[in-house]
Amino acid sequence: MLRTCICASVRILFLRRDCLIIPEIETIMKKSTLLALMTLLLLRAWAQDATPVKSKIAEVTVYLQNAQITREATVQVNRGDNFFRFPNLESSINPATIQASAPDMVLLNSVRHEVNYLRNTDLSPEVKVLQDSLRLLAEAMAQIDQADDILNKELTLIQSNQVIGSKEKGLTAEQLSKMADFYRTRILQIHQQRHKLGLEKRKLALASQRLTNQLGPVRERLNLPSNDILVHIKSDVARSISLAVRYVVSGPNWTPSYDLRASDPSKPVKLDYRAVVRQNTGEDWNGVLISLSTGNPERGGTKPQLEPWKLYAQSSFGYQAVSVTAKKGRQDISSDDYAGSYAEEEGGNMTLANYTTVREGAVTTEFEIKLPQDIPGDGKEVQIFIQSSDLEAAFRHYAAPKVDPDAFLLASVTGWEGLNLLPGAVNIFFEGTYVAKAMLDPTIAADTLNFSLGRDGKVVVKREMLKDFSSQRTIGTNKERTFGYEITVRNTKTKPVNLKLEDQIPLSQNSDIEVKAIEISGADLNPETGKLLWNLTLQPNETQKFRLVFSVKYPKNKIINGL
Repeated sequence: MLRTCICASVRILFLRRDCLIIPEIETIMKKSTLLALMTLLLLRAWAQDATPVKSKIAEVTVYLQNAQITREATVQVNRGDNFFRFPNLESSINPATIQASAPDMVLLNSVRHEVNYLRNTDLSPEVKVLQDSLRLLAEAMAQIDQADDILNKELTLIQSNQVIGSKEKGLTAEQLSKMADFYRTRILQIHQQRHKLGLEKRKLALASQRLTNQLGPVRERLNLPSNDILVHIKSDVARSISLAVRYVVSGPNWTPSYDLRASDPSKPVKLDYRAVVRQNTGEDWNGVLISLSTGNPERGGTKPQLEPWKLYAQSSFGYQAVSVTAKKGRQDISSDDYAGSYAEEEGGNMTLANYTTVREGAVTTEFEIKLPQDIPGDGKEVQIFIQSSDLEAAFRHYAAPKVDPDAFLLASVTGWEGLNLLPGAVNIFFEGTYVAKAMLDPTIAADTLNFSLGRDGKVVVKREMLKDFSSQRTIGTNKERTFGYEITVRNTKTKPVNLKLEDQIPLSQNSDIEVKAIEISGADLNPETGKLLWNLTLQPNETQKFRLVFSVKYPKNKIINGL
């Protein structure tokens, strides 16, 4: 009863128009709504009064991630306040990065950005063709559906009217035969026509799906809101000025890629530095000056802050702490072979590398391309040559016949430190032939970059087991096995060859296992790795042989894995 009275009182309180609370609430709501409307109207007036300008992209600085775009427009300013709008800009603009610039003769008052959900996108000719093709295909499939529907209705009509003649008078045999022929022929024709229509529709549907897939990424961008940049300028006189805005967008990027070209030790090793540029803003960059920066705004530039390192004691739960140490190593190749003379220049075509200026900043490097470039806005890759360098290199061969029967030609490249290289893939060419793809990582390299130029069949390497030196015997409670191998290397070239030859003996991981090197033919033995190294110089048509013999002793009641 009390609850009912309270509820009734509340209803009366809010429903009665003469209640004191209602006018107060309405007044507050009206004032808040009026204030919101005034604010919105002021902002919209600011925006609607802004004169739309037609701008073009003049310069782009592409970072490893993201890009900074500079747009320029020529505008006519009046005396006093002027408001300009740069409409339908990229949807991925970072508002915090927006800047504007104008001549000193005018006052740049303010710059702000506005999200435009009613963008008016200028479609590229390719997109228009795709959309027109999809529309024509849809119309063709609709016509097929109409024709199929008519045939289906005709078939239904024939099948529902199969009563022939009347109860009083039947048909003659000739009439019945003609009617049967008609039904059979027409029904067969209808089925054949419907089958052809189905095949044709499937072909059109497949073509439509392909066009839809091609248009898919573009449609996604078309559905995104755009950004408008609004600029407020004050001028003391009417004049024509150049107005520019600059901002950073997410999406565009570039990655380094390299071509290493070598022919023989008497000619230069050429390293071509290329940038693979991609951008999916939806707007083509046509005739734009491109700069490639090694910076990455995504990483930020704020210095780290060390916080207090506090230790707390707690009860042990019986877990065993394990200390893990990571060790990074690399393979060094001596550069005492084939120190090339690079006085001879190779002829070659001019590339964009001839029109690239390198500017080194305090923390980044920029490659400024002097010739305007065209970068499509659909994410397709565009390769730009930014540097081409002749580098000193030392050549030698390498062989490890225990794991591969062939010898490999190696190039140890020096003098690369000033090229501002970044980690990336390198395509290796030797004597004009593609050899392999490798990774170039200058962040972990020393003063030498080592590349494999492929297999060299003119340096013959063979490793054979020596049966006379391979035996097994029992000594008390132990078993001893002896292994013997002969390694033969031959240079069939007309020039001397420096060869780094490697083999190995096993390493014992147990005190019960004893490994002994019996004969290593003058090789350098690394006791920590078990590797054997011969640094050889083979004269033309020279053959050298090396013998490797070692023994392994272990308890005879155990099986040794790896032998």
